[in-house]
Amino acid sequence: MKNLKLYSLIVLAVLTVLIILQNTVEVQVRILTLTMSAPLAALLLMTLLVGMILGMLIAYLIDRRTRKRHS
Repeated sequence: MKNLKLYSLIVLAVLTVLIILQNTVEVQVRILTLTMSAPLAALLLMTLLVGMILGMLIAYLIDRRTRKRHS
């Protein structure tokens, strides 16, 4: 099972890198009233990082909540 998780992580990492590297076109992004231009790869990378941080935060909060219940 440990190897399966490792292989899955490697495959996902390689796919992520490939997708980001193939999307280098410049795009315009509007966030509320701010409009900016950035490479699509940078936006994909930022989205990935925000998702990872939110996932880790939610996992931490759930773990903390279950530990309080069992204490």
